Amino acid sequence: MNMELEEDDLAALCAGMTTKEVDRVHRLLHQWNVGPDSSFPVQLTLLTRAQWHIAANLPRLMDHSRYSRLVLDSASAIIGFIDVDVCLLAQSR
Repeated sequence: MNMELEEDDLAALCAGMTTKEVDRVHRLLHQWNVGPDSSFPVQLTLLTRAQWHIAANLPRLMDHSRYSRLVLDSASAIIGFIDVDVCLLAQSR
């Protein structure tokens, strides 16, 4: 991973920071640049990919959920009618 920051980018990032905070940012950026595959930027990219994957599938999942809800509501209505018929039949005897 190669992070190429121009001096202006780094200056904007560190604007208003104390010397200690600027040092921490420099060390963090260096660690990210030479870090392992389990470093924060790599994990953030993977998380973002997972989020995009879910976002891409969300319309299909919502349609499936609506269909499932419709089927369940229809089944509940049918069972409700059967229960009412059974109760009426029992009362008529």
